[in-house]
Amino acid sequence: RGELADPRPALAWRCSFRTAASARLSGAARGVRACVAGAAAPFIRRSTRLNRPAGVASAREAYAMSGEGGAPAGGGGGYGGDGGAGAGGGATAAARELPEGAVDATIELEHAIGFAGSVPGALLYHPNGKDFIYVAGGCVVICDFTDPHNQVFLRGHDGNISCLAMSPSGRLLASGQYGENADVCVWDYDNKKLLYRFCEHDFGIVDVAFSDDERLLATIGDVRDKKMFVWDLATGYINASVTQSPLPTERVAFGGMVKNIKRRETTNYQLVTVGNKQVNLWALNPISGELQAAPVAMHSFVRDFTCVLFSADREWLYAGTTTGDFACINVKSRLHQSAVHVCSGGVHSLALAAGGRIVAGGGDGSVLVFRGGGRDWVDEGVINLTGSVKSVHASPAGDEVLAGTSEGYIHRLRVGEPGTLAALLVAENHAHAGAGLGESAGSSSSAAGSLMSDGGAAKPASSFVGGVVSMSYAAGVSDRFATVSEDNTVRIWDASDYTVPVKAFVKDGGHPTSVAYSLDALLSGWEDGHLRCHHADTGEQLWRIADAHRGGITSTIISNNQRFCLTGGVAGEVRVWELRSREMVSHLKEHTMGVTRLTLFDDDVHALSCSRDRSFLCWDLKREKRISSHTQRMGAIHSIALSRDQSLVMTVGQEKRITYWDLRTPEPVMVIDKAHSDGDAEATAIAVAGSLDVFATGGTDASVKLWDVRMGLCLSEGVGHSGTIRDLKFSPDDRQLVSVAQDGGIFVWNVYA
Repeated sequence: RGELADPRPALAWRCSFRTAASARLSGAARGVRACVAGAAAPFIRRSTRLNRPAGVASAREAYAMSGEGGAPAGGGGGYGGDGGAGAGGGATAAARELPEGAVDATIELEHAIGFAGSVPGALLYHPNGKDFIYVAGGCVVICDFTDPHNQVFLRGHDGNISCLAMSPSGRLLASGQYGENADVCVWDYDNKKLLYRFCEHDFGIVDVAFSDDERLLATIGDVRDKKMFVWDLATGYINASVTQSPLPTERVAFGGMVKNIKRRETTNYQLVTVGNKQVNLWALNPISGELQAAPVAMHSFVRDFTCVLFSADREWLYAGTTTGDFACINVKSRLHQSAVHVCSGGVHSLALAAGGRIVAGGGDGSVLVFRGGGRDWVDEGVINLTGSVKSVHASPAGDEVLAGTSEGYIHRLRVGEPGTLAALLVAENHAHAGAGLGESAGSSSSAAGSLMSDGGAAKPASSFVGGVVSMSYAAGVSDRFATVSEDNTVRIWDASDYTVPVKAFVKDGGHPTSVAYSLDALLSGWEDGHLRCHHADTGEQLWRIADAHRGGITSTIISNNQRFCLTGGVAGEVRVWELRSREMVSHLKEHTMGVTRLTLFDDDVHALSCSRDRSFLCWDLKREKRISSHTQRMGAIHSIALSRDQSLVMTVGQEKRITYWDLRTPEPVMVIDKAHSDGDAEATAIAVAGSLDVFATGGTDASVKLWDVRMGLCLSEGVGHSGTIRDLKFSPDDRQLVSVAQDGGIFVWNVYA
C-alpha cells in the first residue's frame, strides 16, 4: 500500500478482503448479494402503438423466445431473489408453445402515469440534458423531455421505492425501498441494467448517496434498522459500516474529500448526515474502512433537519429544517453560522443552481431562489406550486430546475436574472403514487380549476385502500379515459400525450370509489354515499344525488343507451337512476354484504351484481326482480365480467381462481386455479375485450395477465405495478389495456393480436 502514489486504487482489494470475512460471519443467505453486470433481465422500452415489439413476429414467437422454466420473455422484471432482479416493467409470457386454437396475443407496457411526489428526492435531472428520472411506485422511470411516449422502466423492487440518487456523471442510479426486502438496487444508466443488489439493511432504506468520484455509495436504514453502510462500487462489497448518528438519520450526502489544515484534499472521503436535531460530519478512510464522526456545534439552534447540501467548493454546508429555514454551517470550523428563513411548512429540498444560487423547495408549495454565499443569503425570486415541494434538482448548466410536488406535479423551472422563476408543467399525476408504506392518500386542496363539493366523510367501502381506485372509457372513444383516485380528484386523460384536459376536485365527499365516463358526463360514486356528475368537457359539477346509498357507493356504471345508471352500495343494494330526472326508478336488495362490481348486458335490460357475500345475481331491470343466483364456495367476489358473446359470466375473488359460469346451471362450468402467483394472490379485477377472445385480470400480486377466453390459457403477464390492481379496462378498439393500482400508478399496455 505504501508504494502507491495514490492509495485509493487499493480500495477495492482491501474492501474485498474485509468484506469476505464479514460475509463468512453473516452467512451466504444474509450477506451482500451482488448482481454482476450483464446478469440482469433486459429492460423494456416503449414501442409504437401499432407495431409489435422489435424482432417479435407474433405472440407464438414470444413464447418460443422466453426459454425454459417460465423465464420472462421480453424483459419481465419483478423481484429477482438471489442474484438480482429484472430491469423493466413489461410483459412476460409462459415458457411454452401456444397450443393449436389459442389466441395469438400479448401485451407490452406503453406508458406509465404516476409520480411518487411524497418521496423526498424522487425527481432527477439527468446530466445529458434531455432525460429526467423519477419514482413511480416500485419503478424507476426514465423519460424524455421532448417525447412523452419515450419511457424506460427499471424494475428491481417488490415494494414502493423510498429513495433515489444519481451519480454526478449520471452513469449510475441507486434506489431503495421499504418492506421485508429492504434492498438497494444500483443501476447502470447507459445499459439500463442492474449492477448490484445490496441486501444488508432491514425494514427500510431512508436515503442513498454517491461519492463525487462515483467509487462509493452510502446507504441509510430507517429508525428500526439503525445502520449506515458505505459500499465499494468496484466490487459490491461493504467498505464501512456504523450505527446511525443522529438517530434517526434523514439524509446523507458526500462532500468530496476531507481537507487538512491548509485546505488541501486528503485521501479520506467526507460525508454528512442530518436528522434528529443533529448534523454530523464524517471522515472515511477507504483503506481501513474506518468512519469517524465529528458533530457540528449547533449551539442554541435546535431543529429537526430534512435535507442537506454542500456548496460547490465544499467549504459550506446547508441543511433544511422542519421549521422553514436552512442552517449555514462552516465545514472547516464545524460551527453553525446563521439561519436563512425560507417559508412555512418546512424546507424539504435544496439544490445548487447557476451562479452559486440555492434553490429551496418548501412545504407550503413555494420554490425560492437565494443569491449570496457562505452565511449570507438573500431571496431573489419565488414561485408557488400545488403541493409540498419534496424534490428540486438542477440541470447540468444550473439554468433550469426540476421541481416535484406531493400532489403529483412535475414542473420545469427556468432560473432567470436576477433569480426569477418561470414554470412549465412537464407532467401531472394523481397524488401519492407509491408515497411509501403507511402513508395515507391525502386530499388535494388547491388543484387549478378544481371544483368543491359538500358532503360528509364515510367509512371505506372497499377492502383495498389507496391509490387510483377506478377507471372508465366512454363508449366508442379510445383516445381518452377517466380515473378517480384517493387524492379526491376525477381526471380525464388524453391518450395521445397523457395530459389532463379535464379534472375536478371534491372537497368533503370522503374518497371516490368508482367512475363511469360518457362523452357528456362523468359519474362518480363516493364514500359519503353521494353520486356526483361532472361535465366531461369542463369538469364543472352539474348535479349530485345526496345519500344515493347509506354507508357509501361501491360501484357505478352507465347504461349503453346512456339514459340511466346503476349503483351498488355498502349495504348490498343495487339501485337504478334515471339520469335526466335523477330519480331512483328501481331498488334491488338481496345481497347481504357490500356490492363490489356491476355489469350490464347489451340489451340494457339485464344486469349482474357481485358481492362480498360470495354470490353474484342476475337481475331483470324491467320486472325489478332477480332471475338467477350463483354462490361460490368461499370468500368475496371482487369483480365480474361477461364474455364477448355474453354466454358466460367470469368472476374473480378470494377463492384465488377465475371461475366461468353459465346462468342456466348452478355450478361453475370451468375453473382456472392459481391464477395469480401460483395461487398465493387474489385476482381483484377482470375485463373482457370487445373484439378479441381474450380477457385480462389484475391481482394483489401487482401483475396484469392476459388470458385466452376459450382455453383459459395465460398468454402474457405484465409486470410494473407495485400495489394491488384496483381496476382495468380494454379500450373500445381493443388496442390498449389500462390498469390502475393501489400504488397510484396508471399503466397503459399495448395489446398485440
